[in-house]
Amino acid sequence: MGTESIMQRLEQIEPKIVFFESSVHYNGKLRSLTEKYEQCLGRLRKVADFKRAVLIIRDEPYSKEQPDSTTWGRFLSTAKGRPLTFEQLPFSHPGFIVYSSGTTGAPKCIVHSACGLLMQVKKDYLLHLDVRPGDTVYQYTTTGWIMWAMVLCGLSYGGSVVVYDGSPLYPDPLVTLRLVEKLKDGKTKYQKAYFERFGNNIWTQGDFISASPVSGGFTILGRRSVFQEGGKPFPSSTSPGSNGSLVHILTEEIQSSDGVLNPSGVRFGSAEIYQAIKKFTEFEETICIGQRRPQDNDKAVILFVKMKGSQHLTKALIVSVRSAISTSLSPRHVPKFIFDVPEIPYTINGKKIELAVKQIVSSQVITPSGAVMNPESLKFFQRFAHDSYLKQKVEEPKNQL
Repeated sequence: MGTESIMQRLEQIEPKIVFFESSVHYNGKLRSLTEKYEQCLGRLRKVADFKRAVLIIRDEPYSKEQPDSTTWGRFLSTAKGRPLTFEQLPFSHPGFIVYSSGTTGAPKCIVHSACGLLMQVKKDYLLHLDVRPGDTVYQYTTTGWIMWAMVLCGLSYGGSVVVYDGSPLYPDPLVTLRLVEKLKDGKTKYQKAYFERFGNNIWTQGDFISASPVSGGFTILGRRSVFQEGGKPFPSSTSPGSNGSLVHILTEEIQSSDGVLNPSGVRFGSAEIYQAIKKFTEFEETICIGQRRPQDNDKAVILFVKMKGSQHLTKALIVSVRSAISTSLSPRHVPKFIFDVPEIPYTINGKKIELAVKQIVSSQVITPSGAVMNPESLKFFQRFAHDSYLKQKVEEPKNQL
């Protein structure tokens, strides 16, 4: 994440201590994080309850002294040794903060109780996935995703977890398989995850396995159904709930809101993109959506822009926009395509119609409702559902330098 994206989250919760790393390895490259650390530290000093930052120095030396900051080594040296104690807390005591995708402004913090998440994860591991004591769960995830909280709570089943945070394709696509093979041959019994006993334990199985995930991480806390051998819900009571209340379970699901983008499993909102590019005066209006056609294995983020006056969308401008988004948010937020359009569709109430544009570029046929202020503008987006037109548009800016 970029500085702005990080601070949108931290400034809401007003942390007392924040841990930073000086660098990170990804895809075989060393990326320095010290500039981002200094920028965040400057803004954290304005947070009321902030006490200090702790910098974990990795590959490159960092000797610059910063007020309200210390190194990991110094931080540990100030600790007073005492026996480990486990404080008894209420069931609903806060345990994790997970953020929304930021579709309507800054990402909102969602507080999960420690025991609530623990109970949900134990149900998933023990009942849904048949994880047994002594098994090891392998999970490819960053520590900033709810899947990390899931595997952490998963330790309660009496086994082990292995978390891989890095590129799953470097130096080649078999890197994670080699890791699992290496761990399997060690002293610990590594039989869980997606690789040992495929037929019983893999989350997605069959003769042909889709590259799409079985479930997004944001639905983890929504898996409520457990079935016994006969296919009946368990518990089997017809009137669940307190005081004999009648609960009717609906089969209809509520999907993600219009502005949620999810390329390669990275979930964020269109509002974050709009905030990152608002400094570009060349644009009169913009709309950002996710495209996924029947032939696509993943969702692609597309940013459409309406140029102001006689301005043109040049290759240089596209590079600047990509750089601004990458710096402000993260490289994962950068749209795959950036195209210019003559008009952005709006409702009569002045809201961008992201859902209709998303459906059209994803090869769906829609009928504009009477709430669309400029329904004729939607026809222009039909061409972006075709690969030939996408390729043509990608090559055009090369001649507009």
